[in-house]
Amino acid sequence: MAKATPPRSWEDEFWSKVGKRDGEDCWTWTGVLTGGGYGRFNFRGRSLMAHRVSYALAYGVIPAGLQVDHLCHNNDLSCPGGECEHRRCVDPHHLAAVTREENKRRSRVRAAQRRLYLRHFGVNATENH
Repeated sequence: MAKATPPRSWEDEFWSKVGKRDGEDCWTWTGVLTGGGYGRFNFRGRSLMAHRVSYALAYGVIPAGLQVDHLCHNNDLSCPGGECEHRRCVDPHHLAAVTREENKRRSRVRAAQRRLYLRHFGVNATENH
C-alpha cells in the first residue's frame, strides 16, 4: 500500500506559487492576482496580499500601521507604473515596511524622477521594458 503524501505546510504552498530567480531580479507571484495586479494568497479562508505574506515570513510580523513597499518599483525608472510587474514581486529583499506617508513620499519622488528620465531618454524609453 502506498504511503499517503503528507499535506504541504502553508509556507510550502505559498512558496510553490513564486517564480524565484537568481540575482537582483524580482521573484514573481504566479498565483491569483488582485484587480490591481498584486499577488493574492488564500489562507484559512482569508485573502492576503502575497508581498505582505512574503515580508512576514522573512522578517516577522509587519508592525501595526506600516505598509509594505516594493523597493524594486521605486528603483526602476523605466517602469511605466500603475499595474506593473513589480506589484507581483514577493522577493523579501525587494520589500520594506514603511509608513503610509513614507510610501506616498517615495511614490512622489519616483514620479518626479521618472519624468526626468523620460525627458532625458524620450517617451519611447519604455518600449523595451
